[in-house]
Amino acid sequence: MRRIFTLLLCATSLLLSAEQKPTQQWFDQKFSMFIHFGLYSVYGGVYEGKPVTRGYSEQIQSFAGIFSDWYVQTAREFNPQQWNPDSIVALAKMAGMQSIIFTSKHHDGFCMYHSQYTDFNIVDATPYGKDLMKELAEACRRGGIGFGVYFSLIDWHYPQAYPISSHNADPLTPEHEEYNIKQVEEIMTRYGDISEIWFDMGSLTPKQSKRLYELVSRLQPQCMISGRLGNDYVDFAVMADNEYPNYHLGVPWQTAASMFDETWGYRSWQKRGSVQEKVEEKIASLIRVVGAGGHYLLNIGPRGDGSVVEFERDVLYGIGEWLRSNPLEYSSSWKVDPEKAPLLPMNPSAPLIKKGLLTYQNATPLFGHSSLNYYAGYKSVIGYDWLFSSNRRKNAPELFFTDNEKGRKISLNIDGNIVPVTLSSDFYEIIKLSENEVHWQSVYRKAGRGVFGYVKEEGVSTVDSNVLKSEWQLVPAFKMGEIYTEEIQPRESALFLHEVTSSREQTIAVEVSCGNGVYILLNGEYLTAHLSPLRISEQKELLLLSLKKGLNQLVIKYYNGYDKTFSYSVNPLKSWKMYSQKLDPVTINKEKEHTLSLRVDDAPSRVAPMRLHNLQIAIQ
Repeated sequence: MRRIFTLLLCATSLLLSAEQKPTQQWFDQKFSMFIHFGLYSVYGGVYEGKPVTRGYSEQIQSFAGIFSDWYVQTAREFNPQQWNPDSIVALAKMAGMQSIIFTSKHHDGFCMYHSQYTDFNIVDATPYGKDLMKELAEACRRGGIGFGVYFSLIDWHYPQAYPISSHNADPLTPEHEEYNIKQVEEIMTRYGDISEIWFDMGSLTPKQSKRLYELVSRLQPQCMISGRLGNDYVDFAVMADNEYPNYHLGVPWQTAASMFDETWGYRSWQKRGSVQEKVEEKIASLIRVVGAGGHYLLNIGPRGDGSVVEFERDVLYGIGEWLRSNPLEYSSSWKVDPEKAPLLPMNPSAPLIKKGLLTYQNATPLFGHSSLNYYAGYKSVIGYDWLFSSNRRKNAPELFFTDNEKGRKISLNIDGNIVPVTLSSDFYEIIKLSENEVHWQSVYRKAGRGVFGYVKEEGVSTVDSNVLKSEWQLVPAFKMGEIYTEEIQPRESALFLHEVTSSREQTIAVEVSCGNGVYILLNGEYLTAHLSPLRISEQKELLLLSLKKGLNQLVIKYYNGYDKTFSYSVNPLKSWKMYSQKLDPVTINKEKEHTLSLRVDDAPSRVAPMRLHNLQIAIQ
């Protein structure tokens, strides 16, 4: 039976600064066109007569090792006479798209608009001599669709910026920060209404992210700001490139998709295959994203002369033709106006809890997408929802929690009744672990791969012995409770797998010490993850682990976001405090099935993880 929930919005300072967002116009832009077009388009993925097979083609300067002065000379050849902004807008509308997001400046630092702060721009440096981005912005307004911009936070051309690196997650020097501020300000003031700004790459400090966020919000209060600005300054979350989340998001979000996973910018030698197969592939992705409440941003990469690749044009025609016969039914887990549209559909797969405690294990989790920077993006739990049965008209919930949760401010929504709570009870029971019922056994280790939020073992209930032998290394002398410290590079991580046997089903407690980031799975199931923008170098937390009888596997990914070292330890506890707090009775509906939602009132941002996995709720 489908049930409904009321969405609670966290009253944080970050949300207050974004109170005009999202607008209904942005909300309706569920399918949009991304355009990667720049100086790199002249190369078409080829350098010195040979295809550059490594990396994205829009980053050919880096992957082909082109000297900066040679790359600059390419501007003399950039004359996109085949560019027709009205035709681009018509193509987007034909495909069923509601807005266009254009690359104002990519990593190479070349501006596709007339920047007054550098002559490395399409007006001053090329034979074209016109403000191409302005032409497109005006065409979008004539065509009645939204216009947004992509802006690279790194810049390989600016002299006072960090040089090209292998990862593009470089810090901003003070001079580069000021340069970005000036360029973003001119974009926000000279090109009319901007529906969204798509920041990308770099590794900003919280102060730098805040400054850009506040600048954009002041100049264009309704402009949505992408989560890749970093440090959880976010109006809409952006997944990793071509990522399609399989979890329920409770914030505005977007998947950016390239026509081919290998590149975003034009690649002349790309193997394109069947148009119809690509149409079907992208329609399936569009349905998956929009049907789950997200925005789908599909990219094209024009040639250096400004013409649209015929294959990409035909794919968009095919999608548009399908949409005209099969209009999408949009859904979302967030709303523009919580007063006018407060009710959300219950996840149809949510279990009905007939008795026992409401815990993270039997909840339907609601996720955000926290992002310190591109490599540190991950799914963050921002809420729990339950469906439970009760014959009582009055219900007095009782909460159970540990020292970890003491002092936290939360809200419970029980059948529409919002109950704010501060976890502050002084009543507790000391829980003791029975002797010889739990045994911590082998410990394995391997290096982490990819972004922080990727853990290969997620969803794998048991990593079998063959995989352990081939992918992991046994750690023979690991001492439980001892804190280890290692030197490690930023953006690197290490995974540990702890094997634990239990004589029965039971809950135990462990104290986990970590550096600035940790991602934890128990028997393949997501338990918690957090990576603080506050640059916390060492932290401890108590975790309750619900063990099954027999073998259990605890996988912990320790991540270093910004330090030179990181620390880690796992300390099994023999006893711990479990607090109890009885709430006043709440009148619930007359039906037998009821809803309960848990949200936090003290979160620093809308995507910050709750970290309330130990909290348990008893309902009468």
